[in-house]
Amino acid sequence: MQALQKNGHTTCMVGDGINDILALKQSDCAIAFGSGSEATKAVAKFVLLENDFSTLPNVVKEGRKVINNINTVASLHVVRVIYSTILVFAFFLFKILFPLDPVNLTLVGILTIGVPTFLLVFEKNEAKAKDNFFRNIFLNALPCGIVLALTIFTLGALAKGEISIEDVGGRVLHYQHYAQSEILDMAMKTTITQVVGGVQIFLMFLLCRPLTRFRLSVILLSLVTFIASYFIAPLMSLFGLSPVEFYWPPMWYDFLTIIIVLIDIVAILIIRFILLKTVLKEKPKEIEV
Repeated sequence: MQALQKNGHTTCMVGDGINDILALKQSDCAIAFGSGSEATKAVAKFVLLENDFSTLPNVVKEGRKVINNINTVASLHVVRVIYSTILVFAFFLFKILFPLDPVNLTLVGILTIGVPTFLLVFEKNEAKAKDNFFRNIFLNALPCGIVLALTIFTLGALAKGEISIEDVGGRVLHYQHYAQSEILDMAMKTTITQVVGGVQIFLMFLLCRPLTRFRLSVILLSLVTFIASYFIAPLMSLFGLSPVEFYWPPMWYDFLTIIIVLIDIVAILIIRFILLKTVLKEKPKEIEV
């Protein structure tokens, strides 16, 4: 067992007696029979209650499913942490009011993170697990988080005007941040949430490759429901956003959203390409599970 571990192999030990305890402790995966001694079962990581080896393949398949699906969906949650953290420091440093209310991104979180994650973790995935968790975070979540942070900061800075309040003698008393108008303020909030949702759906596409019928269905479901929700006025009012309406000439922010999402996608692809060519040259190794 020591020779196998020194050569980089993952070892497993199955036993039921006290004489197996030392080997069980040393192994990477210790399995005990349900009929074995209490000391043996206390040391083991798995206990076969029915003393049947035929259950082990199912255990391996379930483990692969959990590892692979967590690797797929983890970046969806981490990207929000990244851009939120950057924005908190950026807006504090430049003394600009945060452009969004907490309720504004609730819809984005439900339709592009919550529901897709819930569905994707149940996907049957029995492929060999790969040691690529932090690689996925660095390759996918980090570029998306940085690009979204820059986009939201730029839009937020443009949306918030700054005026000086002066006394009779012309002395500046204080500065006050304000939205130029309530309509434009709501329009900018809507634009930002649409950009965040569009980029995160693109990130979902990157994470779900190679596409299967199930993964494609989840992506399309998220995309269709996210777009359709912006045409439901009561729903948008609930989340503090302005609904999309069909009329000509269209509002400038309807086209602005599409342009910004496309620019962000190009920027993300460029950053990913640079990372793959410089920092992440090595491919992830398969885990012997």
